[in-house]
Amino acid sequence: MVAHPRPAILTWGSKLQLWPLDGGKPKTIQDQSDYGPGGCVVDVDGDGQDDLLVQQRPGSSPLVLLKAPSWRPRIVEKETDFHDCLEFTLAGRRGVLIPHFNSQLRFYLLPGFEYKEIYSIYTASQQGGMILHDVDHDGLPDLFLGNYWVKNPGQLDVDWRLYAVNIFHDTPTAALAAFGMWKDDWLFWGETTAKNARIVAYEPPVDRKQLWIEHRLEPLDEPRAILVHPQGVFIGHADGVVLESLEGSSWRRTTIAKGMRVLKLFNDRDNVIALTPEGPRWVFPLR
Repeated sequence: MVAHPRPAILTWGSKLQLWPLDGGKPKTIQDQSDYGPGGCVVDVDGDGQDDLLVQQRPGSSPLVLLKAPSWRPRIVEKETDFHDCLEFTLAGRRGVLIPHFNSQLRFYLLPGFEYKEIYSIYTASQQGGMILHDVDHDGLPDLFLGNYWVKNPGQLDVDWRLYAVNIFHDTPTAALAAFGMWKDDWLFWGETTAKNARIVAYEPPVDRKQLWIEHRLEPLDEPRAILVHPQGVFIGHADGVVLESLEGSSWRRTTIAKGMRVLKLFNDRDNVIALTPEGPRWVFPLR
């Protein structure tokens, strides 16, 4: 989602397109591209316009910066591979968190892209999906990544600490996750690339450093998107969108939309927008 200079949805892949939030036709910025899935929108140089950091192509490839409004690519990392990146501020320094080659968490400082090594994760699964949340209530935003949460030390040159939420790394892509933070520090977690995938609502343990308490939900195919909303928790999957609503101590699932492969979910003034390979679809409330 692009916030500046005006809100819109930026999509990339075989084309680079900017979609207005009113449902109008997209503006095609580049019509012959082959960008990889890993990328994020961030105002790199603080000029008030959101730029795009993205893989030059799928798989191992350079990380490129496409700076608005020209969107001409510039290589800022010679080779990487990742599924998610996230804007972050540490000790007053702006930057971007990237799981380099899906395992080596780095903090790239903006605007020059010098980086700090945060943590290297060695499991049988790639690590993906990122969301910020103050897990231990010390006033600093911590990071959920894949199987873990990573404690923010609040300083650039101090070691981060890593703690397991779960131990789902039984396949090479099991920990490529989608996240959503529910009330009272509950974490929604989805296994994004699997058929009949694990979807879990995690209750935080008293000691946040222990494995989290699992409440397994009914599986879905490829639940790539989780969005927490005043109505509940929306999950986008390979064939649509469902809503998980808390009733008493259990979750009730309602089908919201079918027949679309959902890649991402956005909230625009409580309107839920599903990003599909064909473009955005407005799914709640129905127009």
